[in-house]
Amino acid sequence: MTAKSLRHKFQSAKIDSADTTIVRPSPWNDDHNFFLGVNVQSGASYALADTDAWTEVVFTAATTAIAVTIAQAATGGQFLTGWKCRIRHAGSSFRLLTLTPTVSKVNGLNSLVLLPGQYADVYSDGTNYAAVVGEGQSGINVLRNTKFDHFRRGLTGTASSAAATGPDGWYLAASGTALTWQQNVTAGGNLNSNSGLQVNGAAGNTDFWMYQRIESFLASQLCNRLVTLQMVCALTGVGGSSIPQVQFGRPTTQTGPDVWTGGTTWDFIGVNLQDAGAAAGYLLLGYSWVASGNLDNGAILLVDFGTGLSAAGRTLYVVAASLSVGGPSVIRHRDPASEIDICERYLPGYVAPTTPVANRMLAPGQIWANNQGIHQFPMLVKPRAPLTGIVLSAPGDFAITNTTGGMVACTAMNFGGGANGSASDRGFEIDTVVASGAPPVGNPSFLYSTTGTARLLLTGAEL
Repeated sequence: MTAKSLRHKFQSAKIDSADTTIVRPSPWNDDHNFFLGVNVQSGASYALADTDAWTEVVFTAATTAIAVTIAQAATGGQFLTGWKCRIRHAGSSFRLLTLTPTVSKVNGLNSLVLLPGQYADVYSDGTNYAAVVGEGQSGINVLRNTKFDHFRRGLTGTASSAAATGPDGWYLAASGTALTWQQNVTAGGNLNSNSGLQVNGAAGNTDFWMYQRIESFLASQLCNRLVTLQMVCALTGVGGSSIPQVQFGRPTTQTGPDVWTGGTTWDFIGVNLQDAGAAAGYLLLGYSWVASGNLDNGAILLVDFGTGLSAAGRTLYVVAASLSVGGPSVIRHRDPASEIDICERYLPGYVAPTTPVANRMLAPGQIWANNQGIHQFPMLVKPRAPLTGIVLSAPGDFAITNTTGGMVACTAMNFGGGANGSASDRGFEIDTVVASGAPPVGNPSFLYSTTGTARLLLTGAEL
């Protein structure tokens, strides 16, 4: 590799004079020192100057968002074609840095946003600006359902003192007055999410918290490493300051992987995050720490919003979450196919699309007794643990075929874990009952969903 060199284009062939007071060919021909400038800014705002060319401007504001402006390219003989500088977000507040040009665009947009830990090399083409964004290394996002896209147990529910699953993988709980929650398909806006969790405040509520358990094979990758939590949320409506807290721990029982029956041992509790109530819109919550070395059997992450939802009209929206090795970075999500496979690993089954509501074939089978069928439901992925039961919207959301190709509504459906057959890595048995009209014993019959609210989920594999 050739080292970077900065020399005069003209190279003199003459020998040096003995007179050291004059310019001699050797110094003229020699490589020159070439250093980039450094400009450290600790304030919440800064206007980039033409003299910041070939300079790294480092922003270190610790408690506020950072607003950076830059004049129109090539205005007044400044920011000409080829002008370049680097801006780096070195703040520790998990607030955003926004670069906004006057008139000109940056990467074709009105502004550029950087997360803590990111930097951008900004170039002028004489009309607009281009920016190449970089960041420090980070590991995979060990959380699941990180965009809050999947609500397969139901699109609405209530958070109470008994923690229960809301969005897939996320447990929700509240003290004092219970809180209603729902999927919000308009949440997120331009934040790379078309879905989100919405939690509605209520008078008399004294706390709301949400948590996710992390399977051992992922948690073990965090041992003794710098890890970072990031969560994008908005807390709107009446009320003011509200500072969530984060907790992180592991199973108390360490006899094997993912045994949570013995409770939780917390590595730390009550660490303050940013003030969600003071933000006008979506806010990036974040915290970095060195994880303990005792995570080989699993981990748990809990975010407690305290009294932030203690009034009617107060609403929490959560649209993205990340826990990964390394410092702050862009929140990374799995592709949709991988994410649904992960959901199936912990909660296999079927959720009907809301439209179209036309009959959808789910599983082949046959009639084994009068008006009773057995149907083999295929498994998309191997579940994390053996399946133990069924969560069903209603038997009437399903039907089996009769001998003429018509549909006969189910009156009962059961998880076939008994003598007639149990779940395997390939599928599970669903036993159906109809009032009348089923084909004769021994005949084939197919199981269909018949409504847009049909849900058939198998329990036992969730953490």
